[in-house]
Amino acid sequence: MSISPKMVACLLATVALAATGCGADLSPGGELVSVGIAGGETISAFYDALIQFTVDTVEVEIFVRGLRNRPSEDLREGFETQIASLSYRKQFAHRLTTTYTALGELLRVDASKDVQAEVESLVGSLAKIPQLPVIGAIVPSNVVGPIAGELAAWRQSRDVRRGVQLVVNVLDRFAKLYEREGPAYTSIAQQRANNIGTLVDLVISEPTVVLPRSMKMMIESLELDFSNLPKDQPSGLSSINAFKQLARVRAEQRALATATAGGSIGRALVLSVDINRTYSAGRRPSLVQVRAAWDQAKLDVDRMKRP
Repeated sequence: MSISPKMVACLLATVALAATGCGADLSPGGELVSVGIAGGETISAFYDALIQFTVDTVEVEIFVRGLRNRPSEDLREGFETQIASLSYRKQFAHRLTTTYTALGELLRVDASKDVQAEVESLVGSLAKIPQLPVIGAIVPSNVVGPIAGELAAWRQSRDVRRGVQLVVNVLDRFAKLYEREGPAYTSIAQQRANNIGTLVDLVISEPTVVLPRSMKMMIESLELDFSNLPKDQPSGLSSINAFKQLARVRAEQRALATATAGGSIGRALVLSVDINRTYSAGRRPSLVQVRAAWDQAKLDVDRMKRP
């Protein structure tokens, strides 16, 4: 019996959409696809926040070095590499979203070539993810493995089940990579928190320094007023030390929020992979838990991105 493009779409959508917390009933296809897209966007938003944290960090370090008449060229190369590495991961998340969009289109019209292109782009984006330039970072290829060979085999066979398994393998390997890189993601947020502490020390010790607007916003996000701190008596020094400590605690709350969001996404990915495997085996589990996991991940990423 020949398999129509829409049958392929339903099978792939059942697996792929489960990875982003969709409900079990595929009849409202548009709604299910939109939930799948939302899941991919949650991962993308997480990496987008890490990119912004990296930009904040390098700008503060360059600014402070400039005040001290110290060169900063050596900083830029390392941070540019880090931003590029995170951007590759964000691009992978974007490919997840566009793949779900193409699957949704295939449920309505014959767009099998579009789906083929999106799946191939998804696999390619996973294979291109580079190592993060941070201490202790793993080599992604050691986790991702020879995914390109699996793609080539699928191209030759055109077997629907092999195509489904390829989607499962992509998600599984990304989930493993994500889990291994969790400490690196938290360290990026922690570095930003440390630099906010440096800015606080700067505005207290050198109140005449004019900060760029972006750095003023970092300090304002702490909701502390340093303008009236006394400096010429023991009680004033005690107040300054107390404010500095409180500022660092509040800055580090962002790093803790990043760890929380990262953990939520990791748990949702694990649940997604498990459900993919169940679907590939021909069974149909409840998606209530994985949907709730992705909803929680989105909330945590939103908190992480707040000023």
